[in-house]
Amino acid sequence: MSRSRNHNQFVFPLSSSSFLTAVALVVLLGFAPVRAENARVSTHTLDSLILIPEFRFEGDISKFALHGNEFFKERYLVESNVIMDIALLSYHLSYLIANFDIRSGMGYQAQEIIFDPLDINYGITPLLEQRFEWGLVHIGLEHRCYHEIDRREFATIYYNKALLGAGTPNFRLKDYWAGLNEEQEWSIRNRLQFYARWGYFVKEMLGWIKPVMVNGGNPRTQELTLATRFALARVGA
Repeated sequence: MSRSRNHNQFVFPLSSSSFLTAVALVVLLGFAPVRAENARVSTHTLDSLILIPEFRFEGDISKFALHGNEFFKERYLVESNVIMDIALLSYHLSYLIANFDIRSGMGYQAQEIIFDPLDINYGITPLLEQRFEWGLVHIGLEHRCYHEIDRREFATIYYNKALLGAGTPNFRLKDYWAGLNEEQEWSIRNRLQFYARWGYFVKEMLGWIKPVMVNGGNPRTQELTLATRFALARVGA
C-alpha cells in the first residue's frame, strides 16, 4: 500500500529534497518582503514584458477524520502544506508561473509527543496561465516525489504529470478572501470559487530521458481534480 497522500481537495528525480528546500528558502527570503503585497489577481492589460510581477505564499494545516481502520488512524492525523506561487514573466494577460509546494504528513503516536512525522512530498509545477474576464486557464507539467521520514516501509513514489486546468478568477485562496472582504457586491461571482484540473501521468519522454527517471511507483494514467468553495453568509457587511 502506498502512502502517497494524493487526496487533493476532492477526497479523492528533481529527486533531491535538499535542493528543493534550498530553492524554497531562497525565494521566500529574497522576494516575500517585496512582492507579497502584489498578490491580487489583476485583469488589466499590461503594456510590456514584466519580470516577476507577482509572488504568493500560502500555508495551511489539514486534520483528517472518519478513518476507515486503525492503520489510517495511526498514519493520517494532520498534514501541513506550504505553497509558493511565483509569476516569473508576464505579457499582457499571459503569465509564466513556477509553483513550489511542500506537504508533510504526520501520524499519531500514543506517547507524550502526539505527532509522528511520517512523510514529506515536494512538487515543482511550471505552467502557463492565461487570464480572461471569466476566469483562468492553466497548461503545465507537475513533478512530484514522496519520501518517508526515518523509515522505509514503502517504495519511493515520483511522477511527472501533464495538466490542463481552468477555474474562476478567484481560485487562489488569497484572492478569494480579498474579494469577499473588499468588494461591496455580495454576488455568486465573488462567493463561488471553482477549479477543475485534468492530469495525464507521463511514462516516457520520447526517449530523451530513461522511463525509470520519469515515473516510479505510480501505476495511474490519468486523474481529475475538482475544488470549490462557497461563502454562505457575511457578518457585519
